[in-house]
Amino acid sequence: MSGLAEWAAGNVLATWLVTCGWVVSAEASELVNIPRTELDALKAELKRLRREVGRGVAKGYIEADPGPADDAPTFTREELAEPWGRRE
Repeated sequence: MSGLAEWAAGNVLATWLVTCGWVVSAEASELVNIPRTELDALKAELKRLRREVGRGVAKGYIEADPGPADDAPTFTREELAEPWGRRE
């Protein structure tokens, strides 16, 4: 095993990068160790930020949608439930 491969085998961040499909190509002097708790916190923050961006994009689509045309039929909840045999 090369020095980089040995380092990557015992390093959580390197393992995560390889798992994600990213190729690790750096000199050992350029690499840093990140504690597992900090890595988990960074991953959670990334997930939160991606979700926030996704909500913003979805909100943009919703706001840009002109809605049904003026001649489109609209129904109340009761009118929609009736053909299905549902009562409120």
